[in-house]
Amino acid sequence: MIPSILTLLVVLPCVAAEVKPVGLEVLRIDLELTLDNYKMVRSEQFKAELQLKLLETDERAGEEEAGKRGLKRLEERFRAFQILADELRAKAVALERELSSGGGGTEIGKSESGEGRGAGEADEAEGELRKRMLGTWQLVSFADGKVSSANVGELKFIGDGYFSVSRLNPRNGKLDYHMGGTYTLDGDEYVETIEYGTTGPIGETFTYKLSVEGDQFTQIGSGNPWSLVFKRAKAKE
Repeated sequence: MIPSILTLLVVLPCVAAEVKPVGLEVLRIDLELTLDNYKMVRSEQFKAELQLKLLETDERAGEEEAGKRGLKRLEERFRAFQILADELRAKAVALERELSSGGGGTEIGKSESGEGRGAGEADEAEGELRKRMLGTWQLVSFADGKVSSANVGELKFIGDGYFSVSRLNPRNGKLDYHMGGTYTLDGDEYVETIEYGTTGPIGETFTYKLSVEGDQFTQIGSGNPWSLVFKRAKAKE
């Protein structure tokens, strides 16, 4: 059942509240729940966006009073989801910083490639990562091993400073979504900025910790739930 805005406001209270010092395990659990909630809100926002686009292309909806009211409600719903998503992202980032300052657990999104090495070695390692990440990658699963049927058929294209993501429906070969933009790489901190797309958070920036080992590309989300594993796509023989 799609949660209403009122339900989300009740279930996700004080999402932007200041993170207070507590045990690291509690922080990790809070971070996991925050990212799950963020993912849910984003999913509902995308649905609202698609409904908006359908109504906007329906000439009758723009002329009839009921259609106008429905369009206004959807716009309000979309804006409310955007506010919630922004607050959840801010809380996730604050939680990760708190975990980092606590000195325990995995500090997602922080570059470690230069630690314990000279600046020259760090630059060389980054240069090698830049080369290995180039190409076409096929989504395998989330980093925890879970597989979502909604993402089967997703391809990620990495060029020199540019990226794009496309999902082809495996049942009919049609394009379900496409988005892309620019990226930066600092050590192993990989930051994507979405600049265009058929849907999605256009204009937003997402940070990951990146590793490429052989034919496996892994991105671990920082303040977002998109921790994913890809394999290098190869031409069919």
